[in-house]
Amino acid sequence: MEATQYLENAYIRHRILVERYAKGLFKELKPILVNMRKKLLTKIPEATTSFQRYRLTALLEDIDNVILYGVEKLDKTMFKKLTEFAEYEGQFQAKLFDKIVTVNTVTPSVEQMAIAIKAKPMELLAGHTTKKATLESLISEFSKTNRQGIKNAIIGGILSGETSGQITRNINQLVNTRTANQVKALVRTATAHASSVARDEFLQENAGLMEGEKFVAVLDAGTTLQCANLDQTVGEVGSLPRPPLHWGCRSTIVPYVNIDKLLPGIQLKRAAQGGTVARGTTYEQWLKGQSKTVQDEALGKGKAELFRGGLKLEKFVDPTGKAYSLYDLKKVEAALESIN
Repeated sequence: MEATQYLENAYIRHRILVERYAKGLFKELKPILVNMRKKLLTKIPEATTSFQRYRLTALLEDIDNVILYGVEKLDKTMFKKLTEFAEYEGQFQAKLFDKIVTVNTVTPSVEQMAIAIKAKPMELLAGHTTKKATLESLISEFSKTNRQGIKNAIIGGILSGETSGQITRNINQLVNTRTANQVKALVRTATAHASSVARDEFLQENAGLMEGEKFVAVLDAGTTLQCANLDQTVGEVGSLPRPPLHWGCRSTIVPYVNIDKLLPGIQLKRAAQGGTVARGTTYEQWLKGQSKTVQDEALGKGKAELFRGGLKLEKFVDPTGKAYSLYDLKKVEAALESIN
C-alpha cells in the first residue's frame, strides 16, 4: 500500500460524505428558520394600520428581536452539532493514521477542537477580495444582513401602500429563498471549517509524523479557479492555504507521512517540496478508479450508471441532494471502508 495515495483516497471519499453531512445538518436546523419565519409573519398584519405607522420604530425593534432570537438559537444548535462532528473528525484522522504508522497517535480533546473552531479564522474569497472571518463573525454578518433586508422590505411595503397580505407574501418569499440559501451556504462552509480545523489540530498534535502536505481540490464543474489552480500544490506542513477558501469550498489538505514512521510494507512516493508538482489524478479520474459502491455513493445509482457508461462528470454538478446525519455519516463511512 502506498501511504500518500491511501490518504488521498480516504480524504476525497470522506469529503463526499462530509458534504452529505452538511446537507443533513441544514435539515436539522431548518425548523429554527421556519419558526423564525412564522414569528415574523405574526408581526405583519398590524404593520399597515395607522397605529402601527406611528409605531414603526417599535415594530422594527420587534422584528430585530425575532431575528436575533432565531439566529442565536441557530448559532447554539449549529455549534453544538459541529463540536460533535469535530470529535468524530478527530477519531477519523486517528483511525486513518493508525493503519500506516508505527507510533500511537494523539487525538485532540473535544474542548480543544471546539475552541479552535470558534477562534481560528477562515480566509474566504468573496468576489475579488479575500476576507478573514471567524465562524462567529460570519453568523453576526448573516444576522445583520437579514435584519436589514427584512426591515427594508417591511418599510418599503408600508411606504408604497402595500396591504398586510402583500407584505406577508414578500417576507415569506424572502425568508424561504434568500435567507434559507444563506443558511445553507453558512452550514456548508462551517462544516468544511470544522473538518479542516479538526484535521489541523490532529496534525499539530502529531507533527513528528508529517514531512509535508498537498492541496487537493474536487475537480468538477463546480470547482472555483482558485481551488483548481492550487490543486496538487505541495508544501511544508502548515504552509498551504487552509480550506474553506470560499463559500461552499470542498477542497482538502492531504499530509505526507514521514517515511521513518511508516509500518513495514507501507510505501511512500516522495514529492517535491515548496512548489507545484505535475498534475496528478483529477477527481473524475479518481472516481473512475473507485468501486461501484463509491461511485454510486458519490453520484447516486442512476447517474453513476451513466458515468460508468462514459458520460462526463461535468454533467453531474449537483449529484444527489442526499443528506446525512452524523449517525449516517459514521455508518456509511464504516461500510465503504470495509469494501475498499
